[in-house]
Amino acid sequence: MSTQTRLALPPLTVALAVVAPAAAGTLTVNAAPAQAAACNGYVGLTFDDGPSGNTPVLLRALTQNGLRATTFNEGQYAAIDLSQVQAQVNAGMWVGDHSYTHPHLP
Repeated sequence: MSTQTRLALPPLTVALAVVAPAAAGTLTVNAAPAQAAACNGYVGLTFDDGPSGNTPVLLRALTQNGLRATTFNEGQYAAIDLSQVQAQVNAGMWVGDHSYTHPHLP
């Protein structure tokens, strides 16, 4: 007999709940733990190849959920709209470089 508790969590929170154990290398499928473990670690969120038209929506979702992420921007896209990069910084995100054109290197 199993008992289940359903929580109403925002989609981003649910995604993090799935990603966190996988990132930590402790994801076990089809196992029913006797007690749910408390989250006592960190998950690194990264978003690559931006900024794009989705950047404002992404930033809004992250800030509304009290989350920060590292954005790895392509220089060619950042150069088109520097305000998007500034918005990332203003939202408290860490901003990194993901090359200028994102060549596929061997």
